[in-house]
Amino acid sequence: MKIMRTIVKSYSLDAAGIDAISEALSAFFAEQKIDRRVALRARLALEEMLLRVMERDGAPEACVLTMGMRFGAVSVTVQYDGAALDPSGTADEWSARLLTNLGLAPQWSYRGGANVLRLRISKASGRGSLLWLLTAVAAALVLGVLGRWLPDSLRGGVTEALLTPVFNAFIGLLAMLAGPLNLFTVASGVFGIGDTRSLRTAGKTMFLRFLTTALIFSTCSALITAQIFPLKSAPSSGESQILAISQMLFGIVPSNPITPFYKLNIMQIIVMAVFLGVVLLMVGERAGTVARFVEEGSWVCQVMTGQVCRLMPVFVFSSLLRMIWSGSAVQLIGLWKPILLYLTLLVGAVAAELVTTCVRTKTPVGLLFRKELPHMIIAFTTASSMAAFETNVNACKKKLGVEEHFADFGIPVGTVVFMPSSAIALALFAIYLAHTYGVQADLRWYFMVCLLGAVLSIAAPPMAGAALTVNTIMLAQLGISAEGLLLVAAANVFMDFFDTAGNVVMCNLELVKQADILGKLDREVLHRP
Repeated sequence: MKIMRTIVKSYSLDAAGIDAISEALSAFFAEQKIDRRVALRARLALEEMLLRVMERDGAPEACVLTMGMRFGAVSVTVQYDGAALDPSGTADEWSARLLTNLGLAPQWSYRGGANVLRLRISKASGRGSLLWLLTAVAAALVLGVLGRWLPDSLRGGVTEALLTPVFNAFIGLLAMLAGPLNLFTVASGVFGIGDTRSLRTAGKTMFLRFLTTALIFSTCSALITAQIFPLKSAPSSGESQILAISQMLFGIVPSNPITPFYKLNIMQIIVMAVFLGVVLLMVGERAGTVARFVEEGSWVCQVMTGQVCRLMPVFVFSSLLRMIWSGSAVQLIGLWKPILLYLTLLVGAVAAELVTTCVRTKTPVGLLFRKELPHMIIAFTTASSMAAFETNVNACKKKLGVEEHFADFGIPVGTVVFMPSSAIALALFAIYLAHTYGVQADLRWYFMVCLLGAVLSIAAPPMAGAALTVNTIMLAQLGISAEGLLLVAAANVFMDFFDTAGNVVMCNLELVKQADILGKLDREVLHRP
């Protein structure tokens, strides 16, 4: 196996030196098998910032380029000495940091008398991870069949001594990270609304519409799924159910900052996160250090979650082998039902967004669909919203008529917080797994499904393993066996392509409607063939 070394090299900060840096980055990204669209955007963004530095008065004569791997992600930094010289070309600091955390733009900082441009790109799981998953499945199937000839006592001993502890450890790691991840992600998102200087009102409207739309989709998904996979009713009266919902709503306010994390009460954690974000907004610039801690904490938690999810093949192997030896692997055969239902609901959701956008903007359905098709295909074939990002931005500005500044802000925000496809999947699989494991449900339980489906789709970051992380929370909150995570992981291998394409398309359509509401849409461009 090839060992990745850190590359450090000095370059002159002139046109020739910047060209040399660009060539070095191209070779490095190609070696690391970074998606070419993501690599091109990141390289051009860094090159543009270096050109701005070179053109400033008092610009340094040289810089140091460092390229390597850090926590499983590609890490690139360019350092130049001298006075603070910020080459970022955006008026919205938060949007710039958001693009940085997505691996789509460099971020500038000034520390210890040195300017630092930092770029980090999370490597997509790609075919390598899929191959490891398939290998884990094949190994579990082979051992599962061969294990039938082993004594029951030996199979039971291996299960209790090895397979069950591995399963519990993996679930424990995800549960441990879920609280801090959601706290930092939601708090930084709320704080970011007020950091967009020219789009503060638009930012608030955007977040509220994203949340409302996600809630509508999760509710519709829950209602339809409950008809196809009905659950046993928990014994309770109508009055007691209303009281239970009331207690749940008032119970989302935590009595102390520790218990929500100890009990993994995600609603209380999100209330704390929103409160923290609002306080940071009120404090303003004086919250700089705390705000940066929150944002960096979000990134660190994402990295940690990504590292845990690299153990997915081990989890799949141990879980599947346990299911085969216990005789419950037949549940995997029935996965085609929720997957087919998910695809049906997803097509319905995209169609609803498409039609409502056309009605509002008076645009022919066929025309709008053709304009959405290119980036939908990219998102579907790569299962990566990052790969479709550049095409998405250009389409919003040049084909859909969205005002440039609004698109520059809305698309990265939408990529992070608006995942309607995920809201549909969360609600659907919660009810399907409850049906599979015989969970009883009352009105309060269904209310929780709808609310959690929307909130977790907003809180989940766009990263590998996010689906498993939020489903861990979902199952724990709803009293569903954690064994269902294997079914979620198996279905997600297939659904991820459709999920990403749906999120990208519906985000674009929602931004078109929001731009029209806020007077930031050029209908002439939108109606142009």
